[in-house]
Amino acid sequence: NSYINTYLSFHSQARLGINDDRRKSHLIQDKRLNILQRLSVLDLMPSQQLISFQNRLGELKTCFALIKSELNASPKCPHCEYKPSIETSGASASMLLEHLENELDELMLSWTNILLANFEDPTIQENLELIKPNNRLLISSFIEEQKLPDEIRQDFINALQEIFSGLSKIVIRKEELPKVLSGSGVPSTISELKRRFDEYLNTLVKGKDPSKVRIMLE
Repeated sequence: NSYINTYLSFHSQARLGINDDRRKSHLIQDKRLNILQRLSVLDLMPSQQLISFQNRLGELKTCFALIKSELNASPKCPHCEYKPSIETSGASASMLLEHLENELDELMLSWTNILLANFEDPTIQENLELIKPNNRLLISSFIEEQKLPDEIRQDFINALQEIFSGLSKIVIRKEELPKVLSGSGVPSTISELKRRFDEYLNTLVKGKDPSKVRIMLE
């Protein structure tokens, strides 16, 4: 009985109930997620953030069919086969889902700001003048309103791709920076730290036009 009660408690934490399952379904179909998926085709966007978000959302499992009597015959849930010894404990599935709902808003804001920041670049502004009038109007409206349209059409994506063509995205992995900056591991002066970082950046952009390089930290 002690095992059964403990298992039921762990199971309810690790699995989404019927109401949370509906929330997950709504999140999967959320128009914000659709917008990010459409924008992820742009080389400029940090698409790994979206992939991570979708993976974590997909990993949230639903099970609300387990009843106490079923554990008299089997030590694990016959519906989802939950195993506390294998699945990582921590925040409940419901709390993780709530975190993802909030994170989606943060991703929308972050990706919107990335686009808007690039449109402040004189080079990009020149490109804006070179695209078709209809597409230019779409982009101009976005810049003026400072927010993405509720529905991303293909012509909007095409316009962005055309404007940002020629830009080079370089990804710096967060785990790489400590290795680059630490050098041999001994304490460094400010000038030494700057020199190492400058050399690292110069290596990354070698052969590229610095004005067209966009660096993303992931």
